[in-house]
Amino acid sequence: MAPFHFWLLTKYPSYTETLICACSRKKNNFTRDVVLITIEVESNDLSTLQQMIMNFFEETENLYCRRCKEQSARRQINVRNHLLLEAVPPGTGNTENNDLILRPDQIPKQIRVMNSLFTLRGVISFISPCVEDMTAIGHFTAYCWRAHTDRFELYDDLQSSTKPIYVKTTTMIKFRYL
Repeated sequence: MAPFHFWLLTKYPSYTETLICACSRKKNNFTRDVVLITIEVESNDLSTLQQMIMNFFEETENLYCRRCKEQSARRQINVRNHLLLEAVPPGTGNTENNDLILRPDQIPKQIRVMNSLFTLRGVISFISPCVEDMTAIGHFTAYCWRAHTDRFELYDDLQSSTKPIYVKTTTMIKFRYL
């Protein structure tokens, strides 16, 4: 089963990556849209997120070219209007139960990527199903940061109220996606 971001956001990639090789003309370059950016972060620490993202988007040279089969390609990145980040602990890959747990004040509100300033709009949390039934699907909640109130609000469609649920600064938020 494909992850939620694949189905919901395929038309809205975070960036476009193009591999350019000296052996090829423009029509032979390999281009792909990327929805999700997976960043390895130290457990429950986003203090170096800005640097990790800068490292992720660093232009890379001497990459493998499919056409000439040599390490002569370079990577060119075109950042789009938004970024969807997945934060995972080092060496764990994309596995369940590796969510971060942070207070709202520990989550950065802005990051700079390739001369563009991005403002955090929210973090997404997945709650696994309570039963081990193959048809159980789990549940997503979102914590959205509102600049005008300088607070996070919890959005959970299982709640009976439609009013925003304000998150206290001492609340520990469990999430994986930013």
